[in-house]
Amino acid sequence: MNPKQPAGPAMTLGKLWHSQLVHVAVVCVPIFVSGCAETDLLSPVAPGKYDFLDCPSITKRLARVLYEEANLARLMSRASEAADGAFVNAIVYRDQYNTARAEVRELRKAGEVKKCSPSEMNPPPAAPPE
Repeated sequence: MNPKQPAGPAMTLGKLWHSQLVHVAVVCVPIFVSGCAETDLLSPVAPGKYDFLDCPSITKRLARVLYEEANLARLMSRASEAADGAFVNAIVYRDQYNTARAEVRELRKAGEVKKCSPSEMNPPPAAPPE
């Protein structure tokens, strides 16, 4: 005699593994994809975007972007203290942070091409005017 099967489809080990894999993928894929903005190939900043700027303009923009990058890093650090901090960072802050880092790289490249002085290429982070 066979014992009675419960109503509904039988949950096999393969189905259980698949359902858990889907949940892990939903959480992990955005985290892994958010790091893609770090490469030059998928940079969120157009190459040559800052080539038309002179050294003082590059310095001003670089100071603003460095301020934004530091502010986002502070927010990400504070958010990571919470239980859902990694999720919040991946969804809210990581893309903006990667964009700021890409802008810093492009501004520094433009400064090197223009042969800006080292003091101009390392400004203190400055808040944008309100």
